[in-house]
Amino acid sequence: MPGVLNETPAFDPVEYYTKKLPLELVRLTELRDELRKRQGALTAVEEAQKDRKAAEMELAAAKSQAAEMLANAKAAEGKVKAKAAALDERDATSARAVAEANQAFLERGTALASREREVLLREAQAAIKDQSLAEVAAKLDEERNAFNAKVAAFQSMASQMQA
Repeated sequence: MPGVLNETPAFDPVEYYTKKLPLELVRLTELRDELRKRQGALTAVEEAQKDRKAAEMELAAAKSQAAEMLANAKAAEGKVKAKAAALDERDATSARAVAEANQAFLERGTALASREREVLLREAQAAIKDQSLAEVAAKLDEERNAFNAKVAAFQSMASQMQA
């Protein structure tokens, strides 16, 4: 049973303010510092989570941009390959056309050279014929003159016989 007498001493303010309060203030200051550290740690975690979310969003945006750039690059590569194939075909066609033109030029050159030889040969033959014709014409003129002289002599003889 509790005693009727107050066995616990009464509150002694001097002792409390001089001995216990400074200890409690030190504990409270330590507790306050610990709470600040923990609050700072919680804030750091929250900031880290925000940073992670921002980084995830930036990563997702970068991945979508990279995928879009890759798709554009593949489309451009396809166009470039198609143009390259068309240019290769055009080059091959022009090379064939040039080869055919060169072949036709060579054939025409050969034909022209043989025609020139034929013309030169014909001109030489014509010159020879002209000379032989000139000789024959000169001989014919001589024979005609001789014939005309004989005819004139015969006519003169015939006119002398008639007279």
